[in-house]
Amino acid sequence: MLIYFLRQFRSRWLTFNVSGITPTDFGEFADWETPLLTEVGVIFTKCSASRTAAGVLASQLFRPTQHCQRISITGDNLKYLFPAGPFSWDHLTHLTLTEGIERSPDGISLGQLSAHTVYRLLKYCQNIFSLTIGSPQCFAMGFIPHERVLASSLRHLTFHCEAASSQPIADLIRHLRMPQLSLFHAPLLNMPLYKAASIGDLAAHSPFLSDLDLGVAAEVFPSLLFEVHRLFPVLSRLALRFPQNSHLDENQITACRTAFEKLTPVAARRNPTPELQVLQIFGGLEVAQKTWLSFLEGHVEFETNLRYFRLSVLGDPPQVIPDVTFFRACGVEAEIDYIRPPPKPSAWEGIDYSR
Repeated sequence: MLIYFLRQFRSRWLTFNVSGITPTDFGEFADWETPLLTEVGVIFTKCSASRTAAGVLASQLFRPTQHCQRISITGDNLKYLFPAGPFSWDHLTHLTLTEGIERSPDGISLGQLSAHTVYRLLKYCQNIFSLTIGSPQCFAMGFIPHERVLASSLRHLTFHCEAASSQPIADLIRHLRMPQLSLFHAPLLNMPLYKAASIGDLAAHSPFLSDLDLGVAAEVFPSLLFEVHRLFPVLSRLALRFPQNSHLDENQITACRTAFEKLTPVAARRNPTPELQVLQIFGGLEVAQKTWLSFLEGHVEFETNLRYFRLSVLGDPPQVIPDVTFFRACGVEAEIDYIRPPPKPSAWEGIDYSR
């Protein structure tokens, strides 16, 4: 009865969300024509290798005739939604895949999305505009051929994935050409991307990138803070995140101060970041108050495009917290967060007193 009722009104649907079904159950809706449908969300209970699963994203339901469609798919073993051989899904334009974590009895993660799966998706979905990959705890490598893929339509690429290694994403980036990419986000990874040359690869093949959000290793943060503006000349939003309570050594603290100084407008260098509008630094940075105040003062004095600045400082708040209302009055919204460092372990910590 419910299926009959839904079918009667399918031509008027704008959004469609269903959860707790299998790919076989999805077959009830797969061939329905929904010309006005703009958003679809499906949460699968479990995917397994089958012809039915491999045909889900090719369904008529995902082929609107009048509008672009945003599709969100969540579940375990999403790799089975993609055929083993070549395919052509030019109807996909906005896709979000969120992989759950299914574990075997011995604790091994099963069915995790791999860089190879994303590589094939971009290769065979030539009209994709926005791709978001979510995987709470893992992002696997998988074999990637030497052939570079041209993703000429891709504008937004986001990875909401945590991983012990950045290598899968770094390897994927090296095999992609994304000439129209404007947004790249990978905020949850502790990625030493600069060391892996992945940032350079991204810049070489994505010259119009304007929005960059990265989780980076603390030791490469100082050099990346400055270099990223040279690599991406039209960058307007930058967010850098490194693990909270990460301590920089003296050389890194000095390098960080130098990077801020290079990004601070002065008379001889009025606008070192001509397109930058938003700069956000998360995780707790060991930076002197004088350094970031000079940075803001320079951008206000020379009337740059900077409009929002947020900084997480590792350390106790000073007795007199700087008043940033002046910068707001000048058109720059400034937020400074102070993160208390963890207490130092005592000399007696870890000693077993039970004996």
